[in-house]
Amino acid sequence: MDVQRCGTTWVVHAPAKVNLFFEVHGRREDGYHLVETLVCPISLYDTLAFEENPDDDVVLSVQFITGGASLPECGFDTVPDGPSNLVYRAAELVKKETGTRKGAKIRLWKRIPTGAGLGGGSSDAAATLLGLCRLWGLTPGMAELRAWAARLGSDVPLFLEGGPCICRGRGEIVNRVNGFTRLDMVIVKPRVSLSTASVYAACRVPEVPQRIEAILAAWSSGDRKRLGEFLFNRLEEAAKRIAPSVDEVGARLRQTDCLGASMTGSGSCCFALYWHRKHAIAVARRFMAEKVGAVFVVHTVA
Repeated sequence: MDVQRCGTTWVVHAPAKVNLFFEVHGRREDGYHLVETLVCPISLYDTLAFEENPDDDVVLSVQFITGGASLPECGFDTVPDGPSNLVYRAAELVKKETGTRKGAKIRLWKRIPTGAGLGGGSSDAAATLLGLCRLWGLTPGMAELRAWAARLGSDVPLFLEGGPCICRGRGEIVNRVNGFTRLDMVIVKPRVSLSTASVYAACRVPEVPQRIEAILAAWSSGDRKRLGEFLFNRLEEAAKRIAPSVDEVGARLRQTDCLGASMTGSGSCCFALYWHRKHAIAVARRFMAEKVGAVFVVHTVA
């Protein structure tokens, strides 16, 4: 995660993510599901700026950058700017855990759609932990930061790692993946946004889970073709039942001579991999012209 100082302001660029593989292994007694997933950060970012506030309050302002899509298409019509926002909750957690009485003015420029499976809210929360520690001169260890992140949400810890990861447990057990394969892709968010809780509730836990080893081998060897063949998301079936437009978008992406296509996270975004960026741009232009929702050309980042 890119953290920069600009005068008295700290700026953090918080990446979205895609799940190249996502399996559900069971359900815990506390209601959380046991998962195993291969996650990659991508070149679609929210931006957060942190400045000192003379008062001890945390003040959050949010601006939306849609790239031509509407606020509802990006899910931005439901983004709060108060205490229920994960950025605000992360700031309050830092204050509580460190005892600092300092305040902050936080500006969030939101580009990552919500209700999309891209992890934007979780990435923003991780960015807030890092940004405020820099702003307030706090020096928690990485283990402490990871513990704070896990309290905020299952996806938050992975964004502290800064690269491709395998996540297990409810998502909070994170291990970096060796090697790096740049993947060019098109991401399409249908006009519908999905609730993570509703998709998990509709998910059917398999008797025999898919194994992650095949896609990991393709990733490690840099074999894009085989990696595309092994894309998988157990939650996709449930998301399609809830929102048929997810099925429609995924099917259309699979018809674009891509290396492979899948859904990311709990949806609603679908993505497809391509040999090169030029092909991805051509596909994205067609989807944009047809106004199917929000469309992005991105690549994986280390």
